[in-house]
Amino acid sequence: MKSIILTSILLGSLITNNVQAATERYYQDLWCTKDIGISEHPWPIGDSIKRIDCLTEDFAIEFDFAYKWYEGVTQALYYSELTNLRPAVVLIMRRNDKTDEAKWKAMNNLILKFHMPINTYKMYNDETSATLKHRLQE
Repeated sequence: MKSIILTSILLGSLITNNVQAATERYYQDLWCTKDIGISEHPWPIGDSIKRIDCLTEDFAIEFDFAYKWYEGVTQALYYSELTNLRPAVVLIMRRNDKTDEAKWKAMNNLILKFHMPINTYKMYNDETSATLKHRLQE
Protein backbone atom coordinates (compact mmCIF):
# COMPACT_ATOMS: atom_id res chain seq x y z
CA MET A 1 0.00 0.00 0.00
CA LYS A 2 2.83 2.41 0.88
CA SER A 3 4.49 1.80 -2.49
CA ILE A 4 1.23 2.62 -4.31
CA ILE A 5 0.91 5.92 -2.43
CA LEU A 6 4.56 6.77 -3.06
CA THR A 7 4.22 5.94 -6.76
CA SER A 8 1.09 8.14 -6.97
CA ILE A 9 2.89 11.05 -5.33
CA LEU A 10 5.89 10.72 -7.67
CA LEU A 11 3.71 10.46 -10.77
CA GLY A 12 1.67 13.45 -9.64
CA SER A 13 4.84 15.45 -9.19
CA LEU A 14 6.10 14.52 -12.66
CA ILE A 15 2.77 15.38 -14.27
CA THR A 16 2.64 18.74 -12.47
CA ASN A 17 6.18 19.58 -13.62
CA ASN A 18 5.35 18.68 -17.23
CA VAL A 19 2.18 20.77 -17.19
CA GLN A 20 4.06 23.77 -15.80
CA ALA A 21 6.76 23.40 -18.45
CA ALA A 22 4.06 23.43 -21.14
CA THR A 23 2.69 26.90 -20.35
CA GLU A 24 3.63 30.01 -22.29
CA ARG A 25 4.48 31.69 -19.00
CA TYR A 26 7.14 29.06 -18.28
CA TYR A 27 8.92 29.90 -21.55
CA GLN A 28 8.44 33.64 -21.03
CA ASP A 29 10.17 33.41 -17.68
CA LEU A 30 13.10 31.48 -19.20
CA TRP A 31 13.60 34.11 -21.89
CA CYS A 32 12.62 37.32 -20.15
CA THR A 33 14.92 37.32 -17.15
CA LYS A 34 15.55 40.37 -14.97
CA ASP A 35 18.62 41.35 -16.97
CA ILE A 36 16.68 41.24 -20.27
CA GLY A 37 13.29 42.75 -19.52
CA ILE A 38 10.08 42.61 -17.54
CA SER A 39 7.84 39.56 -17.86
CA GLU A 40 4.04 40.10 -17.87
CA HIS A 41 4.47 43.88 -17.82
CA PRO A 42 1.14 45.55 -17.00
CA TRP A 43 0.05 48.23 -19.47
CA PRO A 44 -3.07 50.30 -18.68
CA ILE A 45 -5.52 50.80 -21.54
CA GLY A 46 -8.60 52.75 -20.52
CA ASP A 47 -10.31 50.83 -17.73
CA SER A 48 -8.40 47.61 -18.36
CA ILE A 49 -4.84 46.42 -18.08
CA LYS A 50 -3.08 44.41 -20.78
CA ARG A 51 -0.06 42.30 -19.91
CA ILE A 52 2.80 42.36 -22.37
CA ASP A 53 4.61 39.02 -22.32
CA CYS A 54 8.06 40.59 -22.21
CA LEU A 55 8.92 44.26 -22.34
CA THR A 56 12.55 45.21 -22.97
CA GLU A 57 14.28 48.49 -23.64
CA ASP A 58 13.71 48.05 -27.39
CA PHE A 59 10.99 45.42 -27.86
CA ALA A 60 7.44 44.45 -26.97
CA ILE A 61 7.69 40.66 -27.22
CA GLU A 62 4.82 38.23 -27.60
CA PHE A 63 5.25 34.50 -26.87
CA ASP A 64 3.07 31.92 -28.56
CA PHE A 65 3.10 28.26 -29.45
CA ALA A 66 3.67 27.53 -33.13
CA TYR A 67 0.04 26.64 -33.80
CA LYS A 68 -0.96 30.18 -32.68
CA TRP A 69 1.68 32.07 -34.69
CA TYR A 70 -0.88 34.43 -36.24
CA GLU A 71 -2.05 35.52 -32.78
CA GLY A 72 1.56 36.23 -31.87
CA VAL A 73 2.03 38.46 -34.91
CA THR A 74 -1.17 40.38 -34.19
CA GLN A 75 -0.42 40.86 -30.50
CA ALA A 76 3.18 41.89 -31.15
CA LEU A 77 1.99 44.58 -33.57
CA TYR A 78 -0.67 45.75 -31.10
CA TYR A 79 1.78 45.95 -28.20
CA SER A 80 4.26 47.75 -30.42
CA GLU A 81 1.61 50.35 -31.21
CA LEU A 82 0.86 50.83 -27.49
CA THR A 83 4.47 51.11 -26.37
CA ASN A 84 6.21 52.63 -29.39
CA LEU A 85 8.71 49.78 -29.17
CA ARG A 86 9.66 47.33 -31.90
CA PRO A 87 7.47 44.22 -32.12
CA ALA A 88 8.89 40.73 -31.68
CA VAL A 89 7.46 37.22 -31.60
CA VAL A 90 9.04 34.26 -29.83
CA LEU A 91 7.57 31.10 -31.30
CA ILE A 92 7.62 28.13 -28.94
CA MET A 93 8.32 25.06 -31.06
CA ARG A 94 8.86 21.34 -30.72
CA ARG A 95 12.39 20.49 -31.85
CA ASN A 96 12.57 18.73 -35.25
CA ASP A 97 8.79 18.95 -35.70
CA LYS A 98 7.81 19.43 -39.37
CA THR A 99 4.44 20.98 -38.51
CA ASP A 100 6.00 23.56 -36.21
CA GLU A 101 8.70 24.32 -38.79
CA ALA A 102 5.94 24.89 -41.38
CA LYS A 103 4.25 27.35 -38.98
CA TRP A 104 7.58 29.14 -38.48
CA LYS A 105 7.99 29.44 -42.24
CA ALA A 106 4.39 30.63 -42.76
CA MET A 107 4.79 33.32 -40.09
CA ASN A 108 8.03 34.64 -41.53
CA ASN A 109 6.69 34.53 -45.11
CA LEU A 110 3.71 36.67 -44.07
CA ILE A 111 5.96 39.12 -42.24
CA LEU A 112 8.23 39.43 -45.29
CA LYS A 113 5.38 39.67 -47.80
CA PHE A 114 3.80 42.62 -46.02
CA HIS A 115 7.10 44.21 -44.90
CA MET A 116 6.18 44.03 -41.22
CA PRO A 117 8.98 45.21 -38.93
CA ILE A 118 8.72 42.20 -36.60
CA ASN A 119 11.71 40.36 -35.17
CA THR A 120 11.12 36.62 -34.82
CA TYR A 121 12.84 34.09 -32.60
CA LYS A 122 12.51 30.35 -32.09
CA MET A 123 12.35 28.82 -28.65
CA TYR A 124 12.25 25.06 -28.30
CA ASN A 125 10.00 23.32 -25.80
CA ASP A 126 12.96 21.38 -24.36
CA GLU A 127 15.07 24.46 -23.60
CA THR A 128 16.45 25.25 -20.21
CA SER A 129 17.77 28.62 -19.09
CA ALA A 130 21.34 27.39 -19.70
CA THR A 131 20.75 26.12 -23.26
CA LEU A 132 18.74 29.21 -24.15
CA LYS A 133 21.40 31.59 -22.84
CA HIS A 134 24.10 29.74 -24.76
CA ARG A 135 22.07 29.69 -27.99
CA LEU A 136 21.18 33.39 -27.79
CA GLN A 137 24.85 34.34 -27.33
CA GLU A 138 25.91 32.55 -30.53
